[in-house]
Amino acid sequence: YEDAIQQMADYCAQVMGMGKTRMRIVYDTSEGDETFTLLVATMSAAQQFTDLFTRQVMLGQKADGQVEGSDEEEAQDAQPEIADDMKIAVYFPDTGTAALAARDWKLGTEEALVPPCVRLAAIGDRTQPEDKAYIIVCPRSPEAVGVEKLMAEVDESVPMVLWNPDLINMDVTGYGVVGRGFRTRVLDVLTDSYYLRTLAWGAVAKQGPLRPFSLWQADESREEGYRLIRTFDQEPSGMDCQDAFDIANGLEEEKTTPGFVNFLGDLVSGLQKL
Repeated sequence: YEDAIQQMADYCAQVMGMGKTRMRIVYDTSEGDETFTLLVATMSAAQQFTDLFTRQVMLGQKADGQVEGSDEEEAQDAQPEIADDMKIAVYFPDTGTAALAARDWKLGTEEALVPPCVRLAAIGDRTQPEDKAYIIVCPRSPEAVGVEKLMAEVDESVPMVLWNPDLINMDVTGYGVVGRGFRTRVLDVLTDSYYLRTLAWGAVAKQGPLRPFSLWQADESREEGYRLIRTFDQEPSGMDCQDAFDIANGLEEEKTTPGFVNFLGDLVSGLQKL
């Protein structure tokens, strides 16, 4: 768990080193269990990511607590300097969630779980000139307009991380012109820094911006507990994952000829991308 959070921060730094500032992190270990919303289930992980991203990526503190460029004799007790005009803005879907996070993260106290430069807000709140980076936690389709407005307002040089975004309601606008336009303007400009989505029988993962999506099946015979069954250049859908699972386990034969049905499916997919 801690390793995953550290990797998120590391890969965000890698993406930023490539000159890109709009990033996406997907961290969903619910395996489809809807007992808790994704926001509630990942709030603790979001707090830990905010802490690491702020200290290590934005303030230059090393993973062992040292500060980049500090003298070795002073490194043990060194702390990164926080400029008075620097803020890391963390946006939540609504004011109630932001207030709950402020309480749970103990903001403004000596026991605060994030650096003092972190400020919390709700999507729709105004940005501040002091904001040097943005983390948007679990925005949903009702917040899509607010997220797009925020992305347009913030200069492209300012880092922005969308944490577990679920901005398109496929039942309403997902397959229409509105959904395709939003995907082009907002989702397609995001670079995947880290992706982990667990399934009932495995997981989909992507570590860093340069690797493909990989589909893994739980396998007790393997030392690592999983075996790779397929990779994807783009994020696979639930149906893509299930088809790959069925083929890998001999439950379905891999289609080798297009056929009319496959041709029609490819045509529909192509139209959706227009």
